[in-house]
Parts: sequence; structure tokens; C-alpha cells
Amino acid sequence: MLQVAAGSNADERVLKTFATLADEFPSGNKDILRAIDDHRRAYLSFQGKVSKDRGSVERVDEGELAFLAPFDLASGKLLAHLSGRKLNGEFRLLAMKGGLYSWEMHRTDAKP
Repeated sequence: MLQVAAGSNADERVLKTFATLADEFPSGNKDILRAIDDHRRAYLSFQGKVSKDRGSVERVDEGELAFLAPFDLASGKLLAHLSGRKLNGEFRLLAMKGGLYSWEMHRTDAKP
């Protein structure tokens, strides 16, 4: 989940939310993410089973997000600096061909 707008309360859907199928995240300098419905800020701290047997949620990281370019969903790209416990550095998310459901996440400041 990436907070893409401030929101005035915990019920506003301001979290761009992605799912990964990888057991370890990130699995390298590039990963494939699946965009799912935007979520409310109240979900930032949620972990556990989702109602109606829709799976479960596990937080893989938490930290700060700083956009390096204005975020515009229609452009199909997001450039940000993440300062988390696991993900630290500059990352670019690019929508893959066919729409805004599948995204590639690249670390742009990766060390060889």
C-alpha cells in the first residue's frame, strides 16, 4: 500500500494497493505486482484473514514514501523513494501493457 493522497480521515481511499505472489518480497531488483482496489487509510496497520475467504494480508514492510515525480495514475508510472525496514531506495512502478492491473517494480538505484 502506498499512500498517494493525504486524505482527511481514515475512511478515505487514498492507498494505492498492490499484491505480489512472491514468497519473498522483493525477490530482486524487479518484481511484478498486481494492482487491487484502493484501500482506506484505516488498513495501513491491518494484518490477518480477509472476510468471506478472500485470503489474508501480511505486512511486508512499513516506512516513508517520498514521490520523486508527481504521481498520475493515468500515466501508468510512479517514481518514489522508499525508506522502509526492507525496501530502501528509489523505485519505479510501471504499468505493464494491457492496463493498470499489472505493474513492474524496478529498483532504480540498485547496486551491482
